[in-house]
Amino acid sequence: HSAHYTLRLDERSLGELTISRRKKFLETELQFHEIALAVAVPYLRNALDHQAVKHRAFHDSLTGVMNRTSLEELLPKEILRASRHDHPLSVIMIDIDEFKVINDNMGHVVGDLTLKKVAEHINQQLRQSDMLFRYGGDEFLIILPNTALDGAQHVAEQISYWMDTDSKAEIASIQPKLSIGMAIYRRGDDSHDLIHRADQAMYAAKMCTQPAQRNSTKYVASK
Repeated sequence: HSAHYTLRLDERSLGELTISRRKKFLETELQFHEIALAVAVPYLRNALDHQAVKHRAFHDSLTGVMNRTSLEELLPKEILRASRHDHPLSVIMIDIDEFKVINDNMGHVVGDLTLKKVAEHINQQLRQSDMLFRYGGDEFLIILPNTALDGAQHVAEQISYWMDTDSKAEIASIQPKLSIGMAIYRRGDDSHDLIHRADQAMYAAKMCTQPAQRNSTKYVASK
């Protein structure tokens, strides 16, 4: 009533397949399945290889999040969707404070681990529809579809709270601090406009020198 196949080609595992039904399979039917699978397996391998190449092209190899190439493709689409349907759209820019100091004092292994940890824990604060990108060396960018500025501020607060309070954020005795800037889509904006305002807000957060904020993650919303 059930036939289970392990799919392999050239010593490479391609997955498993189970075929079942209420009535017992005839021997000729099983032979047909096996012939069909033998024909299909090379095509399955090619499809998986293509998917792997595509994933590498659009994702950052260190952190696993999407890269600038993905951002340049997806942000214009989100802007067009927001404009067409009159939906809110927000962007968050995040920078790891004094990342060069971490690299110089603790080494690039700790620097890489910091980037991976920060990306991982930012992702944990996002919805499935949100998109996280590695924008630069120590900068990340988030696209928040259907999200107004108050929603973006809530996300920034969640990220800030984790960074400042969660012991899991500590890496090699360092508690990374972030500067966060937010911008909301204005009709007529293109990708550059939206990213530029988020970047300016992030820079304003980085320049913030109030005593109460020196040792905590900071965020600023664009006007």
